[in-house]
Amino acid sequence: MSDLTSDPCDAAVMNTLMARRALDTGDATTALALVDQLPASQQPDLLAEIWLLAGSHTALRPLLPRLSPALRERAQAFLADPPRRPLPIPPAGAADPYTALGATADTLAAHGRAAELAMTHLALSELAPRSDWRAVHIEHAASLAMGLGDPRLSAMVRAFEAERDLLFGEHDDAREAADAALAAANDADEPRAAERAERVLHALDDLPD
Repeated sequence: MSDLTSDPCDAAVMNTLMARRALDTGDATTALALVDQLPASQQPDLLAEIWLLAGSHTALRPLLPRLSPALRERAQAFLADPPRRPLPIPPAGAADPYTALGATADTLAAHGRAAELAMTHLALSELAPRSDWRAVHIEHAASLAMGLGDPRLSAMVRAFEAERDLLFGEHDDAREAADAALAAANDADEPRAAERAERVLHALDDLPD
């Protein structure tokens, strides 16, 4: 019987199986650590699965030429029509919805599911008991969105930034952010972001001179 710790072929098979198991459970972080130990020739399809789970357009796009035909088709479809990820809600019956949703964010962060984490931070911003916490959550989402390159997520973040600026009385910044969010939402076909941006613009128009 071969020793899995010393036979590179057996170790690669085991790492591949474990990576796929991690992906099946939604754990991109563990899967990535395992794929990093595989020979470069065996990595592309698994890496694509990881970046699909994480929601990273930026990391997925350069892999396209190296993917198997079936996975390339999936990746191209994902890039062409990004998912409209929902804003998560706290678990039913949670005594403290903000804390409960924060626990969800911790799990997503540990599993490397960055796009879902960004949307969770946006949801947390609406539940935050303090305005400065709200701003921090939006900043976290913005940082994640910048690295992921998802146009629909970016449009959502811009709309939340416009709402934040309006809340803080930064009216010029709010209008600039809302205009940018509306343009990004229209380009990305993200009506939720467009609706939020339009609400900000209407609120600004209704302010007394």
